[in-house]
Amino acid sequence: MTWLEGSVVPCMVCAISLPLLLRWTLSVDKVDNGKRTGSNAVKHAQTELDKMGPVSKKEWQLCLVLLSCLIMWITASVTHLDATLVALIGIVSLLYMGTITWRDVSTNTNAWDTLFWLGGFITIAQQLSEAGASKFLGVQISHAIKHFNLPVLPSLAIAYFLTTFLFSSLSAHIVAFASTFLDAGHMLGANSMVLTALIAYFGVLAGCMTNFSTGMAAMYYTTGYVPRSKWFLIGLQMAMFYLFVYFTIGMSWWKLLGWL
Repeated sequence: MTWLEGSVVPCMVCAISLPLLLRWTLSVDKVDNGKRTGSNAVKHAQTELDKMGPVSKKEWQLCLVLLSCLIMWITASVTHLDATLVALIGIVSLLYMGTITWRDVSTNTNAWDTLFWLGGFITIAQQLSEAGASKFLGVQISHAIKHFNLPVLPSLAIAYFLTTFLFSSLSAHIVAFASTFLDAGHMLGANSMVLTALIAYFGVLAGCMTNFSTGMAAMYYTTGYVPRSKWFLIGLQMAMFYLFVYFTIGMSWWKLLGWL
């Protein structure tokens, strides 16, 4: 559980501070027609929930199928069921029970749009990695660090964080670049323990920057509530916040643990 031991303090700081940061970033306290926007949002949400009424039979069916799929994904190492097969089983089950109809599936343009673009970006990322593009970029970053005499550890970690912009999948980014940056850190003499920790943590946290870094972000973005420019601006602020926390509080905590 070394990863948990190393992340518990910076993660707690982020969990406590992030709502305050987003409250300031999103200007939650601004007055809109004499009323607090936050109160309006809560009232609107409650009104919509009241309109929906109690949980219906179809909603319970959906919960059951989602829970079943989640269990099958978690136990994939035992059952050897492919993740895509599990998803198809879930869709077929919903169609068989009448929870949804094929028209619901075929007319959900946001979902198809996300599938088309996200799948395309993931395929491109995989092909670039197989073609040696990630290795080439890693070598160039290593040469730049040596040429400009930059501090190895923070330079590699920040570069790894920022390269998330090139991918529409965190998994694809990790597969393409994690080993490349670890090899570069080894050649440049970086602290292997701390670099591994930063790459592991930043591999997830870097998904905050864009509306296409993760599948969840893409789904949220397609609802149209947040424009792309605002998403990128907030993502940049969050990225700076994460980098600050992990390079200050995180480093101090890891020094106490004896990693440095």
